[in-house]
Amino acid sequence: MTELRIEMPAGTKHFAVADEIARYLPEEVFDGCGLKNAVEWLSKVSKLAGWREFRSVDHYLSSTETLRAIGQGPWQGNQSMVVLSDERLFFLTKGFVGATSEEFSLTAINSVVAKRRPIGEELIVTVAGSTTSISRMMHGQGDAIARGFRKVRTNMKSSLSAEASIESATSRAEELAKFASLH
Repeated sequence: MTELRIEMPAGTKHFAVADEIARYLPEEVFDGCGLKNAVEWLSKVSKLAGWREFRSVDHYLSSTETLRAIGQGPWQGNQSMVVLSDERLFFLTKGFVGATSEEFSLTAINSVVAKRRPIGEELIVTVAGSTTSISRMMHGQGDAIARGFRKVRTNMKSSLSAEASIESATSRAEELAKFASLH
């Protein structure tokens, strides 16, 4: 993925300038994060209701993140997006004048639960005893985020345990080398 950095005085339209530059470049240059595939996950209604958030979600992703799942619905009284990457989960509301976002490190999240309701799904995220939720998501969006979260967390835990076993094997080999040098 290509990272674009624009340095301008505060209060100027960084995202507007980035969008203008990106318009002249091939689409795949800026889509290493998987946003193009995420478009296919959203329904037409979700794309229409969350168009401001969807147009700017790529500006909130770092060059090292890969998008895993995305959903749309009301959060804190406003139409919003919830985005799961391989590094974090965040909520984004984009207004005409500004934006509100709240992000959570995947390791800080206690649980992500999708509840099926008659008018859509509700996604409930619990972090350190407090909860936040996004409701009236299209059926399947909340469940995809919850399943994606569990998968990413499992991958994180297995890679950490693999690193720990490599470190312990290395430390055992160093101990043996010390004993051999003493002999």
